[in-house]
Amino acid sequence: MAPLDLIRSGPTEAPDCTSKKQYISLRLVDLQYLREMFHVVQNQLNVYTLCLPDVLSYVTVALTSPNYLELALNASRHIMYPHLFEDIKTLL
Repeated sequence: MAPLDLIRSGPTEAPDCTSKKQYISLRLVDLQYLREMFHVVQNQLNVYTLCLPDVLSYVTVALTSPNYLELALNASRHIMYPHLFEDIKTLL
């Protein structure tokens, strides 16, 4: 991915981003939304990272099982395992 160049333009000095042939104009409202969403995305990523061992062990067992498997008592409840099971089975 190419780096973005941040430029201020116009009377409002709204930031514009350019990367090779791509051009993005951002409004203040857009930047405020992104700033507020960063912590949400970061928290979600942290939870998924903590769940990774549970997901890997579940997928390893679910690959060979024809039926949905109940979760272990200590498994993370942040993952939608029934959907994960269906996704695994559609890929096979």
